[in-house]
Amino acid sequence: MDVLCSTSGIVSSKFPGQGLKDIAQAGFSGIPLAPIGHAYAEEAVEDWKAWAKLQRKAKKKTLYHGWFMDHPEKLEAALRPFGERCKALGLKTPLAMGPDLGIPSGRDEEKEDLREPIARLAEECIRVAASFGSRYLLAPPLGVGIGDEDAWAANRAYYLRLAACAKQYDVVLLLENRCRMISGHFVRGICSDERETASFIDALNEVVGEERFGFCMDVGACNLCGQNLHDFVLGLGRRLKAVILSDNDGSRMASLLPFSAAYQGQSQTDWLNLVRGLRAVRFDGVLVLRLGDTAASFSPILRPQVMALAKATGNYIRWQVATGRRFRRFSPATTTRRAGARSFAG
Repeated sequence: MDVLCSTSGIVSSKFPGQGLKDIAQAGFSGIPLAPIGHAYAEEAVEDWKAWAKLQRKAKKKTLYHGWFMDHPEKLEAALRPFGERCKALGLKTPLAMGPDLGIPSGRDEEKEDLREPIARLAEECIRVAASFGSRYLLAPPLGVGIGDEDAWAANRAYYLRLAACAKQYDVVLLLENRCRMISGHFVRGICSDERETASFIDALNEVVGEERFGFCMDVGACNLCGQNLHDFVLGLGRRLKAVILSDNDGSRMASLLPFSAAYQGQSQTDWLNLVRGLRAVRFDGVLVLRLGDTAASFSPILRPQVMALAKATGNYIRWQVATGRRFRRFSPATTTRRAGARSFAG
């Protein structure tokens, strides 16, 4: 079971060296590769600056289209320096992140339909992921610019298009649970119902004739939507290939170190229920620690200590999940008694 550290809030795309070094020195074996976030091109930076200037002048907000969406062929070259840094530090990238348009809101009908350009960019991300040795690519479902009545049909067409490219490069595509914003509140979005999503994944795999699709669970999104983590994991079962571990207070989106969002001595995320679910399905996939807000809030001088704590936290959760598999050889009563005897802070 791999434990990866997300680079959000830790690594700069322009100067990635120190952040990657902090991750490697903490003992992490790898990171989730984010081709778009980690790639650096001066043209992309200038494009973003021009867009931001226009936004300030017009005094309105529109979706940033993204330079790489118009120039997907330049993604791999822009990512090469980052990849060389990872290789030098011995950081592996078993999981890669695909393009993401963000969280849908009630004003999506005013935003541009980007289905075609984002599909082209996602195909390029698959090729780049394969070249970096990534087995999985997280491909978040489309949501921005698509009405509720069209969401499943649009995503079915989107994923089946990506399946051909994924098969060619032997990459497994992972869907992800999403939340959406309505009147300032987070509610469940597409792929947030575990049983509906499981049926959708099975249908996609049946069409392509192989297990080309799986699932990545975002614990933070589940917590924002008040979902039962144990039931969510059980509903997905063997389809669950990766879990993003991040904490929040249940009402505001944040990327905090697990167990750090606490009130009156109680964690605001039900980590015990999550571990019990992962034990029940014998999870043996990829764990991703996402602690961007926690890492960014500390002084760089304290970064080594923060990363050491993050590594210890990831190892602890992995150990807790693996404990369930080791107890399988005992009877159910013995398993419950011995597993329960081990303390779980959360």
